[in-house]
Amino acid sequence: MKTSVPGKIKSREMLAFANGRFTEALIQNTIQVLALPIYSIGLGINPGLIGLAISLPRLWEAVTDPYIGYFSDNFRSKYGRRKPFMVAGVILAGLFYALLWSPPTGMGSTVVFLYFLVISLSFYTAAAVYLVPYYALGNELTSDPQLRSKLMTFCAVFISVAGLMTPWAYNLSFVPYFGTNEIEGVRVIGIIGGTLIIITGMLPCLICKERLTAQTQPKFHFLTAMKNAFRTRPFVILCSVYILGLFGILLVSPLAFYVGTYYMFDGDKAAMSKLYGWLGSSWALTSIIASPFIYWLIKYFEKKTILIASLILVLIGQASQWWLFTPSHPYYSIISFVLSSPGIISLHIIIYSWLADVCDYDYLQSGLRREGLFSAVYGLIVKAAFALAIFCSGIIISIAGVNTGQDAVQSPEVILRLRLLFSIVPPIVIVIAIAVAVGYPLTRKRMAEIQRTLEQRETASL
Repeated sequence: MKTSVPGKIKSREMLAFANGRFTEALIQNTIQVLALPIYSIGLGINPGLIGLAISLPRLWEAVTDPYIGYFSDNFRSKYGRRKPFMVAGVILAGLFYALLWSPPTGMGSTVVFLYFLVISLSFYTAAAVYLVPYYALGNELTSDPQLRSKLMTFCAVFISVAGLMTPWAYNLSFVPYFGTNEIEGVRVIGIIGGTLIIITGMLPCLICKERLTAQTQPKFHFLTAMKNAFRTRPFVILCSVYILGLFGILLVSPLAFYVGTYYMFDGDKAAMSKLYGWLGSSWALTSIIASPFIYWLIKYFEKKTILIASLILVLIGQASQWWLFTPSHPYYSIISFVLSSPGIISLHIIIYSWLADVCDYDYLQSGLRREGLFSAVYGLIVKAAFALAIFCSGIIISIAGVNTGQDAVQSPEVILRLRLLFSIVPPIVIVIAIAVAVGYPLTRKRMAEIQRTLEQRETASL
């Protein structure tokens, strides 16, 4: 097995690793795009149940992630600690993804709901087997903080490239060549998406290199390592900032379909599917343009300063949705996405760069490389929070009084409640995220000190 040189990473490795983020975006984003329109609006399943069917597997993932990370950190093989898990996980994830969008026809709503629940549970479990070791691999590819930021910038671009495609998934399900309606069309989308997941997800397995030296370290105890992770202050802060930065948006993001379909387009699902495609593509294109600029800023300014400024920009973009999601000019809504996009992609770049820094901070304290465990605990916290957001979003839609089904009509009172929630909740939560970010302690100066100490330690051990 090939090994990497600490601090060094080739461009082709960066590109291969970034392909894995394309895979992750396909895994995560299309679920958000397709679940409610297909299973709720298309098949008439209660949106609260769909929210439950998405959130329960994420909670299950949150429980299993630390064990996957623990086993990956302590796994020993000639193929490395990460890649055997990644290969098995990505193949299974691609297969279950295709099944996820092939719901049974002619069955009652209970059967369809249970089908979606079981397949989504299997899909997210397979995805976790891939993604937890994948994140751990990324955290140990290089020890250079600046190269880590560059790697995360590559990843951000690939996330954004996927973002150009995934918002169109629902619109593509209406393509006549794929079927007579969106329920038939989405089956083809599932096969295409599953194939892309397998192809792009395999590239990091084939090209990226692992550190052999980490396989010689002693194995560590699971519960002790878990406790240490939760006691690591920089780690707790970065998790909190990431969750709060996105929680409010995820909580109300499914409402965009309802606000758009019933407020801006008077029940025209196809028109809203087209707008949603443009919203997502504008978001992604802005992210691609902004990513190199964010990397340039990181070279000269503290990451924390850039992150706070980015969150303020997201706040403005989210609050503007009250005025920009309007039936008189529905495509004005793109402006709010363009405003929010650079801030969100900056959040991704900086938080994942911070996570690698935290792993070095932990290595300094413990003498162990535990990237897998930290990646998994990070996944546990984030996924539990996001599962809660998704579950609550389904409840919010139900409480708002939304009618579901092919020809449903919403009252003005329901639409007003949806619009208020859609525009007000995210800014409130983002303000809290900014307050928490202020306390992050691993500055550029502190990380330089940590790197020098680690280099001295490794030199002395030779």
